[in-house]
Amino acid sequence: VARYGFRPVLTGGLLGSAAGLGVLATSSPGSPVWVFEVGLGLLGAGIGLTMPPATGAIMSSLPPHKAGVGSAVNDLVRELGGAFGIGVLGSLTLVHYRGRLLGALAGQPVAAGRYADAGLAQAFAVGGGPGSPLGVAARYAYAAGLDLGMMVGAGCAVVAAAVVWLGLRARRRLPPASPVPAPGGQSAPDSERLVRETGH
Repeated sequence: VARYGFRPVLTGGLLGSAAGLGVLATSSPGSPVWVFEVGLGLLGAGIGLTMPPATGAIMSSLPPHKAGVGSAVNDLVRELGGAFGIGVLGSLTLVHYRGRLLGALAGQPVAAGRYADAGLAQAFAVGGGPGSPLGVAARYAYAAGLDLGMMVGAGCAVVAAAVVWLGLRARRRLPPASPVPAPGGQSAPDSERLVRETGH
C-alpha cells in the first residue's frame, strides 16, 4: 500500500480471492490435492491483501478525532459481511445439496430422507457411511452445493473489485516518515524526537 496505494492493492486482493474461489468451485471430490492447495493459497493471499488495506483506507480517510467511530464502523461492516456471507452462501449450498440429493433418496423412508437432507454427516449416518451409495451421492451433492456457493462468492468479489477500482479515489502513495530536524541542523527520526521531548 505504501508503494502503490490503496486502490490497486484492494482490487488485486479481491480478484485474488475471486480466483481462489473459482479454482475451488471447479474442483470435485476426485480432484488432486494440489488443486485445493492452489485455491486456498489464492484465497488466503487475496484476503491478506484486502483486509488490512481496507481498514487502512477507512481510518486514513477520517480526521483523528473520528478514529473511534471509524474503527467501530469498520468492525461492524466486517461482522455484518461475515454473517451475511455465511448465511446467504450457506443457504445456497444447502438448497443445492438437497436438490441434487433427491434422486438418491428414492426408496428411503421419509424420516431418513428428512434427516439426510439436514447435511452431509446426517446422510452418512442414514446411508451407512461415506462409501455407501447414499454417502457417495451425498458427497457429490454437497460438493456441487459448495461449488455454487463459491461461484456466487467469486462473482461478488469481482463486483466488489470493480466497485473499489471505479469508486475509490486514486490516492497518492503513503509518504515515508518525515525526518525531524535535530539539534545542529541534522535530521532525526520521530522516535528520537519523542525521547528528547518526554525523556523516555
